[in-house]
Amino acid sequence: MKINIKEITSKVNGESVSGVVYVKNANINVAKNGKKYIQGLLIDNKESIFYKVWGDYMEAFQKVNATSQILYIEGTVNVFNDTTSIVITKAMPSNEGLTPADFITGHDRDALEREFYEINKRLLSPNAYDILNVIVRDKVKDRFFMEYAGMTMHDACPSGVANHTVKMLRILETIINNDPRLTLWTDLLVLGVDLHDVGKIKEMYNGNYRKNSFVTHREFGIELLMNNKDFIVSQFNDDFYYRLVSIIRGHHDEFEEKAKTVYAYITFLIDMLDSQVSHILDCVEAENLKEESSGDSYIQSHDHKLYV
Repeated sequence: MKINIKEITSKVNGESVSGVVYVKNANINVAKNGKKYIQGLLIDNKESIFYKVWGDYMEAFQKVNATSQILYIEGTVNVFNDTTSIVITKAMPSNEGLTPADFITGHDRDALEREFYEINKRLLSPNAYDILNVIVRDKVKDRFFMEYAGMTMHDACPSGVANHTVKMLRILETIINNDPRLTLWTDLLVLGVDLHDVGKIKEMYNGNYRKNSFVTHREFGIELLMNNKDFIVSQFNDDFYYRLVSIIRGHHDEFEEKAKTVYAYITFLIDMLDSQVSHILDCVEAENLKEESSGDSYIQSHDHKLYV
C-alpha cells in the first residue's frame, strides 16, 4: 500500500512508517559533521516529502533505487526545525504492480500542443512562425512538450514546461489586445515567451536536474538560439536576434541577471504572474497552511504572509 504522505506530517518524531513510495531523486549531501547522506523527494501527485538515508545503508539503497523508483520502504519520521522527513532504513522494489502514473499526474500534452500552435498561428507573422517551427517542431518538440517546469515548484510534473508556456501565452495575448502599442513587438514577445524556458529540456530530465545544469536553462536556451542564429537573422535581422537573446537571458530579472530590454522585462512580469499565482494555489490546494491563535489561516510565500 502507498504511504500517505499527507498523514506523515501529523506523525511524531521517531514514529515508524512503511509502505510504497515513488523516489523522485537521490542526491548525496555532506552533513556538518562531515558524514555523507542521501537526500531526495518522495512524491505522490501533489504531495511530497523529503527523505534521508544515512551511513552504512547508503550503498544498498543506491543499488535498489538504480533498479526502480517505485520502492517499498521502512523507516522513521524525523521532525527537525518544524520540517518533517523520513529516514529510510530499508528499501526493496515494490511488488504491488504500481507504475509512475499512479504517483505522477501530468498535464494533457496533446491539448497543450494544439493550443500552443493555435495561439502562435493567431499572433505570429509568417517569418516568426517559421522560426518557431525550425526551433521547436524540428529540433526539440518531444522534450519540450513532456518536460517538467521545475523540480518542486510550479508545474513540477510531466508537460509542465508546455503548460507554463501556454499560460504565459494566454496572458501575453490578453495584454497585447489590451494595449495596441504592444502590437509592434508581437513577434518578439511571443517568440520570447515560446522560448524563454526551452533550455529546460537540457537543464532537466523528468523533473530532475542534469549534469551541468548550474548554467541554468537560460544558457541552454541561448545555446539553442545560437545554433539557429543565421536562420533567425535571415527572417528578420541582427537586432531581432539579440533582443530575443535578451529575453532568454533576462527573464528572471531580479532573481538572476537583470533584464536589459523592455521585452525581457515584460516577459519577466508575465512569468512571475503565472509562477507565483500557481505557487500560491499549489500551497492552498495542498492545505499547506499555518494557523494563528486568532484562527486565521495563511501561507508563507517568500517574505509575505498571505491569509486565506
